[in-house]
Amino acid sequence: MIFLKLSYFKNRFAIILYSFIEFFDIICVRQIVSCRGDYIMEYKILDKENLDLMEKFIDDENTKYEKENLIKFLNEKNTIGFIAEDKRKIISFAYGYILLKPDGKVDFYLHVIDVMKGYQNKGYGTKMMNFINKYIKDLGCRKMFLITNKSNISACKCYEKAGGINNANDEIVYVYK
Repeated sequence: MIFLKLSYFKNRFAIILYSFIEFFDIICVRQIVSCRGDYIMEYKILDKENLDLMEKFIDDENTKYEKENLIKFLNEKNTIGFIAEDKRKIISFAYGYILLKPDGKVDFYLHVIDVMKGYQNKGYGTKMMNFINKYIKDLGCRKMFLITNKSNISACKCYEKAGGINNANDEIVYVYK
């Protein structure tokens, strides 16, 4: 079941696409369209219908996203991809994983959020973070967490603007290859 809601907020119209997800038995926001004048930015879930656009997305590390690998990613049970689309061009991509803990609690680990050059430091990352947080809360996730470097000042600013809290003074991350 899918339905739309037109909202008026702070002098802007936003069209919100809701869909019923049977697996979680809840209603989730699937897409938010932010409109300002004739400018439209869509924040939505990565799905098979918009995979072709991902082939043109360029992140800071020049990662190439091939359709075959993206299909495998989408077929994984607990993975979710998010995109921000501007005039049929993906300007932001994020993905993460739903984690079911042994105590039954569900968290979301956001592994990557990228905003293309030319769109950075304009609030798109913050809006993407807000969309992701709303979506995973609707899924029943207790919290979202991510890892970044303190030296990544613009990312830290984005996460804090979106409501993220860093209260870990002594945590470090070990990586095994």
